[in-house]
Amino acid sequence: MTAAQHPRGFDEASTNRRRATRWPLDAPYTTLRVRRESDPDTEFDGHAYDISIGGMRFELDMALPVGEHVNLELLLPGEPVTAVQGSGTVVRQHDHEEVGPVRMAVNFTQVDRRALEAYLASRARDSR
Repeated sequence: MTAAQHPRGFDEASTNRRRATRWPLDAPYTTLRVRRESDPDTEFDGHAYDISIGGMRFELDMALPVGEHVNLELLLPGEPVTAVQGSGTVVRQHDHEEVGPVRMAVNFTQVDRRALEAYLASRARDSR
């Protein structure tokens, strides 16, 4: 996969450092709900940009600090839509100084591995 095929800010060099293949997602069709573990009553809606078995890159209208623990509900596009539940730790902010939504990355600490692995396997089959 080339850098041109990935969303803004994703390059081949970063792909090569990863332990698992990160798959780009069609962000407008990839709904994400995030709740801070410290404040589970407040929910943030956003979009995911890419995903692997170990984590994902996403955006919210509000920046979450690096180190924040979050609970996630992700609706992955396709037929049928795949719902994945999990939790993780924010490990990076990509464009926190820009006006508008902030892109961040999270490493999963827990994830519905069966659903996510099935989704990623279908992406791998479709890319052949």
